[in-house]
Amino acid sequence: MKSTSLFALVVAILVGFTVYDYWSSQKKEEVKEASEKIVRLDKDGLKVIEVGGSKNSFRLEKVDNHWTLTKPYQESADQQAVLTYIEQLFGEKSVSVVAENPDLAKYGLAQPLFTLHLVSSKEESVKLGSVRAYDNSLYAQIDQEPKVLLVNSSWDVMLSKLPSEFRDTKLYHGDMKADFESIKVTGPKTNLGTNFEFSRENDQYVLKSAAGAISQQQVQVWLEQIKALRGAAFVNDPQTGFKPETTILLKRKGSDAPFLLEIAHDRAHPEQFEVTSTDLSGGLKSRVLVSPRALEPILLKPEAFYDTKAPFAFDPKLVAEVKFTDHGKTSDTKVDPKKPDPIVAKLSQLEAVRFLGPARPENKYPSHLTLLKSDGSVVFEMSWGEPIVEKAEGEKPEARYLPVKTSLSKQIVGVPEKQIATLAAQPGEGI
Repeated sequence: MKSTSLFALVVAILVGFTVYDYWSSQKKEEVKEASEKIVRLDKDGLKVIEVGGSKNSFRLEKVDNHWTLTKPYQESADQQAVLTYIEQLFGEKSVSVVAENPDLAKYGLAQPLFTLHLVSSKEESVKLGSVRAYDNSLYAQIDQEPKVLLVNSSWDVMLSKLPSEFRDTKLYHGDMKADFESIKVTGPKTNLGTNFEFSRENDQYVLKSAAGAISQQQVQVWLEQIKALRGAAFVNDPQTGFKPETTILLKRKGSDAPFLLEIAHDRAHPEQFEVTSTDLSGGLKSRVLVSPRALEPILLKPEAFYDTKAPFAFDPKLVAEVKFTDHGKTSDTKVDPKKPDPIVAKLSQLEAVRFLGPARPENKYPSHLTLLKSDGSVVFEMSWGEPIVEKAEGEKPEARYLPVKTSLSKQIVGVPEKQIATLAAQPGEGI
């Protein structure tokens, strides 16, 4: 019994020693990591970042949880760029301690190349020497500590950042979920778009003078693209005489200050665009460069908002008879409304790929199809003509579609030739 108790005591002592040794090692590692950290402030409480000592000096201040450039510009900063920068600063560690109580001039610290000043609940300064080590590393001093640290050359990159890298090139600064009372687009009749206008009625966007049903989803996607638009860089010393080729005016709900976006080709670089807005830092006096690819989903024509399914949105359950006419030959097929019919189902799933202009009485095509109810009244009518071929151009492949006129659309629409072919609509072969 005594031997068992002694064994248990020995085990307990060994376990206790192991736990203590692990805890002690952990504490030593934490102390070591803390001593290697260069920025030792509370990251969450950081409110000032200032880099001095070069012509590209800048100062960032956090006000009401929002980072702002206060030097050399007075404007909102790119929040993500600042947060990324902070993570880089706080993630850096020193390589080693080079000297205690040194001659600072020997390491280029008497007149440092850069000085980083940070303010949180406490303050800290990091000086970067103008002399480099043999492997291109740098010498640094934290506050007035009597030692010189060897640090990675990445500090040169971090403290050499241009103030412009923190400028916010985002063109819209409002609520990302906001709706608008009206939208007005003005532009030449080119691929930059054309004049059109939306109003908001009963929580729906209505396109004035529309020749087709509007897809609310398409409008919302378009607005999201506008709200997310940002430039690649600010235009340095923007020239006077900027003449927008396209303007997009969004009237905000409950505000007298609308959002205005102005777009034009960059005269010096025709492959690029210059864009400005009322929300851009510096307002309409500033401009940013934007690529054609970024503007592609924004510079749309009115037909981009048409509901592609609306021209074929009939109820298949109402169809009891199908009549097909092609160049004077007619076929007639009865359909059981209680049973799904594959051809009728295919018809109801067609979508327009082009909107080809207003449908007029003179638009008559040789192929005609009518869907009827059991009482003989019309559910849906459509007719189509010969294929239209769009030749391949650049990366754009050749497109073949048929002009289609339906009883549910004010527009002639284009439907892929293959989709009509799958209907197998030939007289004498059913529909």
